[in-house]
Amino acid sequence: MTERFHEIIVPRCGEYRLVLSDGTRIYLNAESSLRFPDVFGDERKVYLTGEAYFEVAHNPNKPFFVEAKNLQIQVLGTSFGVRVYKDEDYALTTLEEGQVNIHTATSSVTLKPGEQAKLHDNEITVNKVNTCSYTAWRNGKYIFINEPLGNIMKTLARWYDINIFYTSSKLEQIQFTGELIRYKNIEELLSKFEILEKVKFEIRNNTVTIKEYKKGRDCW
Repeated sequence: MTERFHEIIVPRCGEYRLVLSDGTRIYLNAESSLRFPDVFGDERKVYLTGEAYFEVAHNPNKPFFVEAKNLQIQVLGTSFGVRVYKDEDYALTTLEEGQVNIHTATSSVTLKPGEQAKLHDNEITVNKVNTCSYTAWRNGKYIFINEPLGNIMKTLARWYDINIFYTSSKLEQIQFTGELIRYKNIEELLSKFEILEKVKFEIRNNTVTIKEYKKGRDCW
């Protein structure tokens, strides 16, 4: 019998939650897609682009596989996040519970809870991380610790369907630490960054222009 597949495509500003036929729960972030079979056969395998959080139903007889970019992630019963956006030159796998095995064409690693694997230039590195910084988005939060502004704005661009323009590329490297709530007004979110007097934002239609903060004068 021919296997029938479904595909869920989540646009910018969107999010989606689903439960697969085996009981696995998946949270899809904005600008992501997931391809999966109607019913699992001899193996459980799904295909991801973008970002998702998985709560995999335990089944020792049928490992669960996530195919994402150049990665194959194998789990039994585990909670973890995967980030593999097309416009980013890296892929992240962040493990909260259980164990995952990550394979590429040339290497493989096994993660323990609290660890993150980063694939960049066909090499995998593993580090201990604060997993909340990478998985809180499924609860409508974005927690960042010493995160470059460029990375933060990429997330906000997906959440709010906005375009970002920097007057200087060095502004993308300014680091921030804090927490954002997804469903708040974009102006309210950006005002939190302006308080630190490092950058200034101008919003026109769906474009956000980012300039260097110049104290004591009107930047615009």
